[in-house]
Amino acid sequence: MKFKAVDVIYCFLSVIYYFSLLLPPYIEHSIPWVTSICDIIKIAITLFLVLRYVFIHRGVSSLVILTAFYALVPAIVTFINGGKYISVIRNIIVLPAIVMWCDYIQHKGKFILVNSLSLLLESFIYINLLTILLVPDGLYQFEPIEGLVSDRVWFLGYRTGHNIYLIFGCICGYIRYLYSEKNSLDLIRIIVLFGASVATVILIGTGTGFVVITAFVVLIPFCAINKKVRMTFSWAILFHVVLFFAITVFFASQLFVGYFSLFNKSATLTGRTELWAFTWLRIIQSPIFGHGYMNDSDLMWLRLLAGGATTSHNALLDMLFRGGIVTFALFILILIDVGRCLKRNGLSLFFNNTLICLYICMFFVMQAESGMDSVVLFTMISLIAILPDIGSANPIVKRTGAIRGAI
Repeated sequence: MKFKAVDVIYCFLSVIYYFSLLLPPYIEHSIPWVTSICDIIKIAITLFLVLRYVFIHRGVSSLVILTAFYALVPAIVTFINGGKYISVIRNIIVLPAIVMWCDYIQHKGKFILVNSLSLLLESFIYINLLTILLVPDGLYQFEPIEGLVSDRVWFLGYRTGHNIYLIFGCICGYIRYLYSEKNSLDLIRIIVLFGASVATVILIGTGTGFVVITAFVVLIPFCAINKKVRMTFSWAILFHVVLFFAITVFFASQLFVGYFSLFNKSATLTGRTELWAFTWLRIIQSPIFGHGYMNDSDLMWLRLLAGGATTSHNALLDMLFRGGIVTFALFILILIDVGRCLKRNGLSLFFNNTLICLYICMFFVMQAESGMDSVVLFTMISLIAILPDIGSANPIVKRTGAIRGAI
């Protein structure tokens, strides 16, 4: 990849923006003034993007509109129920802006978005691994609820929260590798990134991390050797929804009790099945529009079950709880819109299947972790949506490119 001076400037701006969005928990906990600056950055960029689309671009994509409604529905419910206003205001400001930023920045340079995300997330992963090695008992302590203190916290926060950064970092790094010239330095870079991520998962011992690593090991080689089967995003969506109900309603994780035992993990995914059962009971009470973002005092039943957390440790279940069937349906429409972006572009068999398989890996994280319904998820959605448009810069992406240069 060759860069111009202006590309470096936009890459720097993109790194700053995503740093404000993906601010590591350690910085947020220990350096409050950085958090304040990041909030100002997010608001400033959102205002810039809105003004650009209103007065210059004069139009927004269907993905931006769907994302705005996705954020708006639980926001309305939250205001009606007197819930946590700050959370919904953040989502209304941030989520549509993420989609607009991806569209804006990809018109400034073909590889700016992929490179800025890779650079930032790789830095986070390496710094986090260093803190784990230097301070194995935890970098700092936090008290999610009175009397419950956790010390298994490092640069990227509590150990289960690492999975989101690790998986997203590996996905962005691998996508960057596909677009790169694939010299020895690129190969070393991706190997070191994967190695650091695997080492982190082993050291902190997260079940979700083991599952997603297994998915990577199986799916990526499949994409490289497969020359006939062309996957569709519709299939991925169906797989996503079926897996969600199988795990949270029928507790299908019990089928993998032998696999989890290899890593000294229970098939209940560290007690998540009980948490999901209670959350479903609450969803049934308000299935259409959900409960919105409730105040912490109204979520004591959840916090006691989840060790102080205010989520159900399942992104889709959180969607249903906060925004009901309406928000869940909007999310499915968003995925369908992304599928249209993949379908209307002439992607090679390899690249089409690779993008879908990488997204399936994200699906696995969504099934057992919180936080996947916001910044990381919509950055990933936006990235997948625009990659076909910028892919013509690399012959591997074209239909005739097949798997040449992929591995």
